[in-house]
Amino acid sequence: MQNLISHNRTEKRHLQIRRRRKVKRMTARFITVLTALLFVFTIAGSIRSFAGSENSRSGLSKQYTSVMVYPGDSLDSVADKYLCPEQSDRDRLIREIASINHLSPENPLTTGNHIIVPIYK
Repeated sequence: MQNLISHNRTEKRHLQIRRRRKVKRMTARFITVLTALLFVFTIAGSIRSFAGSENSRSGLSKQYTSVMVYPGDSLDSVADKYLCPEQSDRDRLIREIASINHLSPENPLTTGNHIIVPIYK
């Protein structure tokens, strides 16, 4: 009888230990998933914020258009043509056009080619 009582106590103790371990594992998984979700939402928010930070401050939206290069055109002349009054940084627009089209600001444009130009509205 004493062995049976001792065995029951031991069995109950083992069950309590298993339950505690299970709760700890579930808690650890929950914290891990919660941390991962927080990380993903933070990164997504940062990317969205970074992508729209320049335009959101000025209230402008960015679109793109294809422009044919004519004789005498340069990055400067294209930037002058597509620079909107709300966008004051002409040099930044020139660098952006050059970057989008993989051009060097020093090299002349090739007549007859098309380039992509950002338009801010």
